[in-house]
Amino acid sequence: MDESEYRDLYHSVNQLRCCFEKAMLTRRFGCAKLLKINIADREAAACADKDAQAECNILLGLLRKNAAFALKTASTHNALPHAKEIKAQCGGIIGLAQALNTDESEPPTGVKDIHACIQQAVQTYGSLQQLPYAEIVKTITHFEGRKKRNRRS
Repeated sequence: MDESEYRDLYHSVNQLRCCFEKAMLTRRFGCAKLLKINIADREAAACADKDAQAECNILLGLLRKNAAFALKTASTHNALPHAKEIKAQCGGIIGLAQALNTDESEPPTGVKDIHACIQQAVQTYGSLQQLPYAEIVKTITHFEGRKKRNRRS
């Protein structure tokens, strides 16, 4: 299957794409609304709830906007390059979890249920716009993805 065929099939079977798909595929994160889709030898992440997906989309937009300077990017409306998107998604959710659980001494390395975390954040802070983005952006900045593999011939 070539890349354009894969992309066409992906969009036809994944109608409600998970906004945090890159984070989900790292296996550090989970969500009660997650639907995993296998296409050939690849995995995709979909959302089971349109309203939850819309809320996640708003959060991801706010994470990108607030972290634009830290990620050294000008445009926050489109998807970021892969490494920066991983930082925004993974670091953003971990930062949100830290903001909700300030009494934990060890910062989390993942989150079991992103949807529940977002719901708790809305209850705690009133809305997604009122989250402590200054603290969350610090976590985004310090987040490190996988180390590059040493590819030897």
